[in-house]
This record gives sequence, structure tokens and C-alpha cells, in this order.
Amino acid sequence: MNCLNYYACKSREEVDLVKVKLEVYNVNGQLVNTLIDSRMDAGYHSIIWGAGNHASGIYFVKMFAHPLAGGIAGEFVQTQKLMLIK
Repeated sequence: MNCLNYYACKSREEVDLVKVKLEVYNVNGQLVNTLIDSRMDAGYHSIIWGAGNHASGIYFVKMFAHPLAGGIAGEFVQTQKLMLIK
């Protein structure tokens, strides 16, 4: 089942390469999946969370982005709430 169709992030144009980590947490604050933990080019990206082995309920997706070289952009952290319905 596909409940998270995409999670898009646009980095500032001054940064060419960023370290990105995208994690899914349950309502108890426990990490249930790490979707991405790698270097990525700045821009829009789509990620699919295969949540078939997780129970219906509320989850939180947290994204960390940190520039690797140059640029004036600082570290970026954002959390979004999502509801998984099966």
C-alpha cells in the first residue's frame, strides 16, 4: 500500500549537493523507517514509502537536509504528519 506518494524538497539554488535523511516515526516517537540517508542533488525528488507492513495510524515524516559544500543555505529540518489508512 502506498500512503506517501511524494515528499518534495527544493533546496536553494546556491547549493549543488546536499546530505538528505528522510525518516518515518510512529506516534510514540519510535523510528520505523529510514527512507533516504544519502547525498542528493538539489531540486525536487519523489520518494515512495512501502508501508504494507505497518499498522494504520498517524506517522510523522522528518526530513533533514544539510549542504555539503559551498552555498549560503544552512541546515534544513521539517516534519510532516501523515495518516496511513488501509
